Amino acid sequence: MKLLKALIVFLILVILPVINADIIMPGEKVVTIENKIININDFPDYAFIAVKSGPISSESIAEVVGVDGVIPNFYKFTSVSVYALKKEKLADLPAVQTPENIELFLLSSGAVKVISGLQSYKTVPDSSPQSVETKNYVVNLNKTINADETTQPDSISPQFDETLYIGLTISIIALIGIAFILYNRRARK
Repeated sequence: MKLLKALIVFLILVILPVINADIIMPGEKVVTIENKIININDFPDYAFIAVKSGPISSESIAEVVGVDGVIPNFYKFTSVSVYALKKEKLADLPAVQTPENIELFLLSSGAVKVISGLQSYKTVPDSSPQSVETKNYVVNLNKTINADETTQPDSISPQFDETLYIGLTISIIALIGIAFILYNRRARK
């Protein structure tokens, strides 16, 4: 019995901090941010690499941006920078990725930082109908990005959850119908 109690206390102490790590403030919800390079086709000789930095490590810290220009999202406590790299040097991307060998690879291969400080989520009030936000970036290989500079998007397109509007529309129509019925009953008397 004592062993069972000790095991339960141990599990609570181990699991509870992990659960609390991702709690969002009451009254808020998460909106995913989709970051996108909109002029990626202007650079057919270049590959774009998204590199994460932050307190949480994982096996993959660098990913190639797809031909659609959508920059991969990482865990929410990381910041992402995008580098342009000649396609022929992409084969030299280290298979085992650590922050040190990725940084060395980017320096030695002549990669150019084109976007910096991307985030993959934000919080909004629960009452907001926003579900996703797309941030569009126009890349300029001649523009130098400083190490701690955050690149501002060229355009932002919020996407809204239509179900909220559908529910609101149905509620208003029902309210108008009820008001119409009550008005007709009162007019008959």
